[in-house]
Amino acid sequence: MSFLSINLSFAQTEKDSYEIYSSTINRLVENWFDPPIEAIIVVERYSEKFKQDFSDIMDLTIEKIPKSTLSWYVRDSLLQQRFLNDQNIKKVLRDLFANFNNHPKIKSELLNVNGVEIHTLNSKKYHSYLNRGQKWRKNGWKRLENKYNSKFAIQFSKISYQGNYASFYYEYLCGDLCAAGAIALMENAEGEWKVLKEFNLWES
Repeated sequence: MSFLSINLSFAQTEKDSYEIYSSTINRLVENWFDPPIEAIIVVERYSEKFKQDFSDIMDLTIEKIPKSTLSWYVRDSLLQQRFLNDQNIKKVLRDLFANFNNHPKIKSELLNVNGVEIHTLNSKKYHSYLNRGQKWRKNGWKRLENKYNSKFAIQFSKISYQGNYASFYYEYLCGDLCAAGAIALMENAEGEWKVLKEFNLWES
């Protein structure tokens, strides 16, 4: 019985993860500021080419959150109270930061995206277009764009779960000077995962 429960739990988590990944892609594509995106590149497994700095966001996970940090990162007063009082919100973020490794391989066939073609690349091949060692490769994005007819590439970290909450990191690239990275905090409300808060870490 316990073996069956473990398997059911794992299957549910995988289902949730792909619902979250898919909804994130759909939201970004639907709200894109350029002409409609027809194809995207999904990096199969997130690779931390440059170490992410989560130190500022980590202050939101401590017992006594500094007022300055809370007011800066969480403007909504009701959501501020949830950060102060709901330990599951703190834990889902804390667990993501503490164990930021072992990211899953994304299976494109399990993504449910609306009206866009998906190309998958492994991390090594993806970065070979963009970087030469630690340096940005000149015209690297243009080569990638021309090869796959895509103006948008995205990669996801693993997802941390706690209660009705989930958190993960994602970053996207849309040009030589067009990119961003963010932490997403999601909440499962009535069986549907919705964005509770996003923390933009960097952009160009």
